[in-house]
Amino acid sequence: FEDAELWEKLIVIVPPTGGVNQIDRTYAKMFCENGYLALIIKGYTGSDEVSLDLNVHQRVIGSSVRAFRILRARYNQKFFGILGTSAGGIVSSTLVDDFADDLDAIFTIVSGAPLASVIARAGERGLKNLREARMRRFGYKTVRDYEMALAKTLEVDIPVNISPNIKVGMILAGKDSTVPTLFQNILKSWWKPHWVMVIEKGHTPAIIISAAQHRLRILKFFNSAVSDSL
Repeated sequence: FEDAELWEKLIVIVPPTGGVNQIDRTYAKMFCENGYLALIIKGYTGSDEVSLDLNVHQRVIGSSVRAFRILRARYNQKFFGILGTSAGGIVSSTLVDDFADDLDAIFTIVSGAPLASVIARAGERGLKNLREARMRRFGYKTVRDYEMALAKTLEVDIPVNISPNIKVGMILAGKDSTVPTLFQNILKSWWKPHWVMVIEKGHTPAIIISAAQHRLRILKFFNSAVSDSL
């Protein structure tokens, strides 16, 4: 945007595994109409790299960190917030240490931790198929063995503690098997969000309900974070 410097508030929207969709565009439109510069990150999941190599996940995180650094060098608004959904929230959560002095607020929707546990035990079709293929190929006897092998490849994980200067909001799905609710609650217990909601639905319904019924509450969360930071 040629006039991006005129905006004081930046929101980066990080979509689910399936990529940019109408929900993310709805969020972006809402933020833009309320004085934010809203950017949607595309192609961060490494879905174009199909590999049994366990290190692929670390490469995705490394690429995401580099992408965010380039983005912040180009768009250096005073307020910097992230809205991440599902895999978008998980990847975003790994970045908070790198941007601890820069990030003002993060809001995750149906995301979880620790990273290796989510990858190993997710019910999402792609990760489930990858788990089964890797267990056959490398001879892991249990999912726990697979999870531990994944953990050894990850140089970066979602931090247990987050900077007190970063305002945190979360929506959890109470009946989720895609990103199991157990791991969503672990992230909640680690970060102790300033605002949290539990939607007693599965993964996809919770994502839809978040946007359809609670997007104004998400906007209110970020507006409050702006007031605290600017």
